[in-house]
Formats: sequence, structure tokens, C-alpha cells
Amino acid sequence: MKNLKLFYTAAALCLSHYATAQFSYGLSFNPEFLGQVLVNSAARTASEEAYINSYKKQVEFYEKISEKAAQVMLITDYIHKSLTEVHSTVQQGKQLKYLFQYFNKIGENTAKLGKATANNPHFAPLYYKYYVLIFQEIAEMEKEVQDVILHVNDRNIMDSYERTLMIDEMLHHARLINMYIVYLTNRLNSAKKQSFFWQVPKLNSWIHADKFIVEDIIRTYKWNF
Repeated sequence: MKNLKLFYTAAALCLSHYATAQFSYGLSFNPEFLGQVLVNSAARTASEEAYINSYKKQVEFYEKISEKAAQVMLITDYIHKSLTEVHSTVQQGKQLKYLFQYFNKIGENTAKLGKATANNPHFAPLYYKYYVLIFQEIAEMEKEVQDVILHVNDRNIMDSYERTLMIDEMLHHARLINMYIVYLTNRLNSAKKQSFFWQVPKLNSWIHADKFIVEDIIRTYKWNF
């Protein structure tokens, strides 16, 4: 009986020693596992850095757009004040009232655009060209008003025909500005309802092209088989 106990004890010690040796060997001599850990760590670090850089760019873009939106408001106020003060004859007519109504719409919709940009900063850069169009149109309007002020003493600019042309051109710019702002706001607000890839113009066209190719292959397969 005593010999049997000694046998079991010796066997247990041997098994314990073998398991420990195997565990140590696995940890010390598994270069593939160690290499994968290092690769995963590097990838995770790179991913974190990319996220931080992306976030910084989004913040910078939003700050830039907010600054431009404030400029839009200042310029529309400047145009409104300039047109009402330049000459009494310019204040007459329904055209100017329509123009000022558009200025009010632009102000309201610019605030909505700022909110949509803040809520969807990662989608906003995809529609940067529309921000550019808005700023180009408002800058053109400002230039036209400055030209009017410079020639305020010129009688030709004050006849009804010239006045009509001037305000018509400004109405055209105001309509475009308001249209771009409304369109851009709607796209940003609906962006979350679609996949990110559908928001990227070139990728969007590629997806459509691939979709048509696959559909054509399926139709051909059905007809042939």
C-alpha cells in the first residue's frame, strides 16, 4: 500500500513537470504567435492615429465652414444695408422685396446648414464643392453691390432698366445660394440613411456600374440556361 502511494505521488510530479515544461516551451518558442501580437499592436496603433487625424480634419473643416457661414450672414446684411441706403429709387419695386425675402431665407437656411454640418462632420467633406459654390455666389453678389455703390452718382445706373437688371442679377445669385444651401442641408441630414460608399461620388458611380454588370450577367445566365 505504501509503495502504491509512492508510485502515484511520483507519477503526479512527473505529469506536473511535463505540463510546466510544455507550457514554458509554448510561450518561449512560438515566434508566429509573438509576431502576430506585434502586428496586431502596430495595426491598432496606426488605426488609433488615423482616427485621431481624421477627427482633427473634421474639426478643422467644421470650423472653416462655420467661419464661411458667418461671412455669408455678414455679406447679406451688408448688401441689404447698402441697397437700402444707396438711393431712394432703388428701394422701390417688388424685386427688392423679393431679394430681401431671399436674404431672410438664406439666413434661416444657413443656420440649418451649420447644424447639419455639425451633426454629420464625416459626410460634409464629400459635398465640399457645394460649400464652394455657395461662397462663390455670395462673393459675386458682394462685388456687384460694391460696383453699385462706386457708381452711385452715375445717373445711368439709376434708371429703371439698369436698376431692374441689377436686382434681377442679384435675385439670380440669391436663388442659387438658397438652392445650394437647402440641397446641401438635405443631403447631410439624409446621409446616415445610406451607406457611406453611396455618398462618395466616384464610388457611387462604380457601384452602379458594377450593379448593372452583375444584373446583366444574371439575365444572360437565366436566358442561356
